[in-house]
Amino acid sequence: MSESAQVLDFVNARLARNGPVRDTSLDLMSARIIDSMAMLELVVWIEQTFGVRVQNDDLSAANFRSVDTMAAYIRRSMAAQSAR
Repeated sequence: MSESAQVLDFVNARLARNGPVRDTSLDLMSARIIDSMAMLELVVWIEQTFGVRVQNDDLSAANFRSVDTMAAYIRRSMAAQSAR
């Protein structure tokens, strides 16, 4: 399963309270699906699921705004970790 599909499944199972998210480019912050508590839950899940360490500097809307941006962040982080 792709990173995007896994993130979408997690968002729908744990965070989306008003029906499933279908658009992977949806701004989850503006849609009030992700708040500060949800962000913490996401970070823990990403670290445990993908084996990457989310750095404090990476906690930004640019990386966590949508399913697409999270999947891209996860891929970059895994590639950087593999390169070490």
